Amino acid sequence: MNRFNQFVDIFSFELPYGNYKARIRMVDNISQQKGEYVFDLNTIRHKTGLYLSDLEFCMDLKRAEKKDRFFKNGLRVVPNPRSVFDILQPMLYFYLEINNLPFESEKDKQYTFEYFVTNTSGDTVKTVAPVNKKMIGSCLVEVGGFNVMSLPQNSYFLNIKVKDVASGEEATARKAFYVYKPQKRVKSQQTVSQEVPEIDEAITLLTKEELKKEFQYAKYIASRQEERIFKNLEDANAMRKFLTQFWYRRDKIAGSSYGTFRREYLRRVQEANERFRSMGKEGWQTDRGRVLIIYGEPDEYERHPSSMDLLPYVIWYYHNLEGGAEFIFADQRGFGEYELIHSTYRKELQNPNWQEIIRKKSGFYQEY
Repeated sequence: MNRFNQFVDIFSFELPYGNYKARIRMVDNISQQKGEYVFDLNTIRHKTGLYLSDLEFCMDLKRAEKKDRFFKNGLRVVPNPRSVFDILQPMLYFYLEINNLPFESEKDKQYTFEYFVTNTSGDTVKTVAPVNKKMIGSCLVEVGGFNVMSLPQNSYFLNIKVKDVASGEEATARKAFYVYKPQKRVKSQQTVSQEVPEIDEAITLLTKEELKKEFQYAKYIASRQEERIFKNLEDANAMRKFLTQFWYRRDKIAGSSYGTFRREYLRRVQEANERFRSMGKEGWQTDRGRVLIIYGEPDEYERHPSSMDLLPYVIWYYHNLEGGAEFIFADQRGFGEYELIHSTYRKELQNPNWQEIIRKKSGFYQEY
C-alpha cells in the first residue's frame, strides 16, 4: 500500500427513481483510522425526447468479451472517478449513452456527434469536427478519447453535443476534468557541485532525543522505507548521518542550496506550534499545522465564525497548487481544534458535501 492510492470499484444494485446520498467508508487495518466520503446519488428518470446519460471518464476503455464488474455494453469501462489526468494517465477516455433516438429500421436516419473542450473562462481550447452517424437503434453508446497532455495545467470541461439531423433536436452533456503537470525543478549549479558533509554542523550537538524529535517532525515528507530505517537506528551518530542525507535529498529535489529545505521546514514546524496548539496537541500535530508545514502559508484565508446554524470553519486558498486548491477546516467539537473536512487538492481528504458536516445538528453546541 502506498501513501496515496486510488481504489476503483463498482457496486451494482437497483434503486427506485429518486435522489439519494451514498456513503463510502474505509478503515486502515493497521492504525484503525477511518475515512468517509459522502456524495449525492441521483438516478436518471426516463424522459421523452432525446437525452444523454451521465458522461463517464475512464482510465481504460476497450472492447471485451469476458464479463467482469467493469463490463458494459460489450466494453470494459474502468472509471476515473477523480477526473484528474497526468503524465501517468494522459489519455482521457469517455463513455456516453444516447437515449430515445427516433430509430426506424426501414429508414436511413442519422445523428450528428461532436465534442469540444472549454476552459473555466468558457473559451474553446480543443475541437473535434462533427461527425454524422447512422442510427442503428434507439439507444446507442458513444465512446472516444484523446491525449490531454497538450493542454496547460488547469481545469477544463468536456462538452458533448448530439443532434438528430432530421428534426434538429439536440442533447448535451458536460463534465469537468483537471490536467496536472508536475513542475520541473531546475537544479542550481551550487546544488550540483556542493559537497555534503558526513554530519551536518546544524545537528552535530543535538541529543538522541532531539534527533528523534526532528525526524518525528519530518514524518509528513518521509517515505515508509525512511521511517523503517530510522526506527532501527540506535546510535546517535548514525541518526545524525541519516538526517544529514535525508535533508540533503530534499534540497537536491528542490534545487536549493544545502540546508535550505531543513531550515524552512523546521521554521514552519515552529510557526505551526505557535499558532495551532490545541487540546494537548502540539501545533505540528494538528490538521492546520500539517497543511501549513507541507504547503506553506495560504494565499488567502476565509474565516466563518459560529452562527445559529453552522459550526465555525475556515477556508485556506492556495492559488498555485494544482491551478488553485482549497482546504476547509471546521471546529466540530467546540474546543478550538479545526480539523480538515474537505480539500479540492487531489492528495487530500475530499468530501464534496462538507457543508453537511458544519451544519449544527442540535442546540447543544457551545463555543469555548
